[in-house]
Amino acid sequence: MNPTNSIFFLIIEARPTAGAASAQDLDGANVNVWVMEGNTLDAMTAACSHILEYAWVARRVRFIGEVTSDLMDAIDEVETHSYEEALRQGISATFYGWTTELRSPEFFEYRPLKPNPHARGKLAH
Repeated sequence: MNPTNSIFFLIIEARPTAGAASAQDLDGANVNVWVMEGNTLDAMTAACSHILEYAWVARRVRFIGEVTSDLMDAIDEVETHSYEEALRQGISATFYGWTTELRSPEFFEYRPLKPNPHARGKLAH
């Protein structure tokens, strides 16, 4: 990790591929990604690559920005844990999945996903 890197927070809409083992019953997810990078373009590239490791495909970046104190004051326990993991590991993601029939603004399902073991080592970061 470069000492000049900042931590960025992204919300990315993603869709599962046929190889997404933990998502057979999900149609999509908003993925909250915390990543240490030097700029927004590198943060977006790293986040999309990280999502792909779970056999999901990023469709649309809904938000990207450097982490601020206001954001930190607004996050819950799950996201606090993800933030701390990103500080240790360089990147962390939380998937909030939906199904087409249940996709309302009030619905989400927090589901920790394990990376696709077949995808590891095949992606360039």
